Amino acid sequence: MSSSNNEASSLLRHKVYVEGEIPTPLRNQIQIIVDTCQSVFDGACIVLSFYDTKFRLFSAPPALKASIENLTPLLNQTAEHEVLFTSDELDGDIQINGIKAEFYAGIALRCSCGEPLGVLSLLDTKTGDFDKTQIQLLRTFSQGIVDKLELNNRKIELQELEEFSELIINTNQDYIFVKDEEYRVVKANPAFIELHPESMRDNLIGSTSFEEYEPDEVEVFLKHDKIAFKDGRSEVNEVITLPNGVVRLLHTTKTRFENSKGEKYILGVARDVSEREELLADLRKSNQDLDEFAYIASHDLKAPLTAIKRLVSWIQEDAGESLDEDSKKHFGMIKNRVNRMSNLLSDLLSYSRIGREEHAPVELSLRDSMSNCFDLLDIPEGFSIVADDAQLKLHRVPFELVLTNLISNAIKHHDKSQGRIDVTYEDRGEDYQVIVSDDGPGINPSMHEKIFERFQTLKPRDDVEGSGLGLAMVLKTIQYLGGSINVDSSEGQGAKFIITLPKQ
Repeated sequence: MSSSNNEASSLLRHKVYVEGEIPTPLRNQIQIIVDTCQSVFDGACIVLSFYDTKFRLFSAPPALKASIENLTPLLNQTAEHEVLFTSDELDGDIQINGIKAEFYAGIALRCSCGEPLGVLSLLDTKTGDFDKTQIQLLRTFSQGIVDKLELNNRKIELQELEEFSELIINTNQDYIFVKDEEYRVVKANPAFIELHPESMRDNLIGSTSFEEYEPDEVEVFLKHDKIAFKDGRSEVNEVITLPNGVVRLLHTTKTRFENSKGEKYILGVARDVSEREELLADLRKSNQDLDEFAYIASHDLKAPLTAIKRLVSWIQEDAGESLDEDSKKHFGMIKNRVNRMSNLLSDLLSYSRIGREEHAPVELSLRDSMSNCFDLLDIPEGFSIVADDAQLKLHRVPFELVLTNLISNAIKHHDKSQGRIDVTYEDRGEDYQVIVSDDGPGINPSMHEKIFERFQTLKPRDDVEGSGLGLAMVLKTIQYLGGSINVDSSEGQGAKFIITLPKQ
């Protein structure tokens, strides 16, 4: 027998060949079929056997003096074929009331998936052939046995499903209930029942649960029940005074359904979202405070810097040629520091806004995006930027922010007066991969993770102007878009920034 027989027999959920493990009603139903078969084929012995790891007898008359081992070769052959008849080579030990069996007919029991479950067999001391009517009768009896087994299996599956559904409902912390068209609670989970005072819990099922409310309060209470019965569904956030006196904010959905008799009900699921709404309110307040800070950073803090820069320029103009070289150098350093502080404030503002502004994905051209970045940057002569001609669907503003920072970074840290930046594209199935590569001095592998930290620069700020937030903004933006970025670089070999972004 093949291993698929094990799979088939497992569908029955019971080791049906072990009589003691079959539920009594099912065992009796199968035995009635076997007995009926026995009476139809009078004088023959009817044998029913099931298969798991080997054949086991379920039913055989006392007149059959054969062990299952003697019948096993025939049962194996029968299980591989739909029907098997033979009058030859029957084991001499197979006897009926002491007389050697001369005829065998067997039909495989097959479940609805087509795999054998066992064999219904007929043994007789007389030789002969089966006619079409007898063959059909044997088929009918075998199918009756399979139908009983599979019906029992369906009952078991249904019972298990009901038990599992009850487990889900009873352990769910949401308030779950079912109401009929009279607004009576016909079913409720423990969470819903425990909302009510102990004195009401035993009588809750079958009641409307609003008997204690005033008529005007009842109308408010039933408003969304009525909507659900009329339109099929209602959904609302509502402040409710629960039966236990506690005031909570609930998100409630109510869905209409019908039973097999056409009777209408609503299934209600109420989730306590009070704490969630409090957290959202705190988050909105925090974002508002951050917006106010950003405004201060971008306006009020920049104003004194602009005044300092203007004042230094006036002093330089008034002093004219009377300033010595050291003084000119010092004034230049002041201006550089003012510019650096202004850039830092701008970058901090941009960094704080990442992920807080909504941008819908749009169809965009990689070359057009590169052109937009080019217009924002002061590209020195001697540098060229080449981009693939590719169409992508992404959040344009954040994506171009990433490209702008990577290109600016490549130019800023280049060790030569001329260089090339390539922006290439590859379709990776569910993702886009965009690679920004340059022919600059490269990055030591020990710095590949550190360069994405805030305020981190590869060179002193007096050598290369920058806030140290460029790559930090790149990383945060890409993470906001659900992607990732990796660096492939070593010193003297240029750098590749490999961006992977999910398709929108």
